[in-house]
Amino acid sequence: MRWSPQLEAFLATAEHASFREGARQLGISPAAVSKNVARLEESLGVTLLERTSRRVVLTPEGQVLLEQGRRALDALAGAETRIAAARQSPTGTLRISISPVLAPWLAGPLGRLRERHPGLQVDIALQDRVVDLAVDDVDVAIRSGDLPDSNLIARPLPSLSWALVASPDYLARHGVPEHPDDIARHDCLVFRMPDGTTADWVLRPRPGAPARRVQTPHTVVLDDGLALVHCAVAGLGLAKVFRPTAQAALDDGRLVALLDAHLPQPKALHALMLPSRRSHPRVRALIEVLAV
Repeated sequence: MRWSPQLEAFLATAEHASFREGARQLGISPAAVSKNVARLEESLGVTLLERTSRRVVLTPEGQVLLEQGRRALDALAGAETRIAAARQSPTGTLRISISPVLAPWLAGPLGRLRERHPGLQVDIALQDRVVDLAVDDVDVAIRSGDLPDSNLIARPLPSLSWALVASPDYLARHGVPEHPDDIARHDCLVFRMPDGTTADWVLRPRPGAPARRVQTPHTVVLDDGLALVHCAVAGLGLAKVFRPTAQAALDDGRLVALLDAHLPQPKALHALMLPSRRSHPRVRALIEVLAV
């Protein structure tokens, strides 16, 4: 990239003490070089080169510009090289905002990201609040549910499935619910939303039917999805959570999945980003592993 044709013409001429040699170095005509230098002198209001019939000589002002101008162009060329390299390979720090309840779901994609790009650093903020991506310097915010209108780019991700879970100990003491209506007779561990309300439980009265709200006696109310899983493992009651949050406990038998055929549709999940960052290599790299 030619950052400043006028400055480049001056530097080439000054470094070779010749308009003709400067023109040869730049691959343009001596007349074009002379015209660019004249324009630069006019814009600065000083004479940079004393012209003679045999050679050109730097003035004191020209000497200053030669020293500072070459460093400036070299710095710009270095920046251009680094920017071009960054466009090809993810570098720096990737900043992600995600709800704490989704943290277990993110672990798998992050493992794939680190395998592919070991030089990329990741900074994760676990937060339920709505963040200003520009003010908070966030590359990608991952959110579930319906999206408010905004100028952000929203990339759909694989939806999150639900799980209704309880510990074997709890089920041995209280029985296994066979139908959504049975939940009214059980202890329920309920999630408190960021606005202070409790999350409704909606289940299908029969497979394939529309989901509807069911009665959930609140034994424990928490504002952290992982804490709900821990309380369920401890035998405090039933919990309705995103399946990835409870998957480890389901796999090792600490929790049992209930009423799978009655669960609602999976929850929509999106990656949100500023339009100016969607093409950045580190953002593209994250989207690639999230979309699997």
